[in-house]
Amino acid sequence: MTDTLFDIPESVPKWRELASVHGIETEQTCDTWEARYDDLGTLNRSTDHETEKEAVISLIHKMELKGWREVSL
Repeated sequence: MTDTLFDIPESVPKWRELASVHGIETEQTCDTWEARYDDLGTLNRSTDHETEKEAVISLIHKMELKGWREVSL
């Protein structure tokens, strides 16, 4: 039994949804995040970000991937 009046499913943030759609992979090394996107055999990266969200959004904007105008920091 839940304490809430309605069961509202958690929504997926747009940046995470776009990362999934475009196949963007992320990795945390020490205290920074990196996002990677394979563009027909060419690996593009966005590195040295404080959060996973920043890394993904930066890469989406850099590559102007579909939906890039829908996400921002």
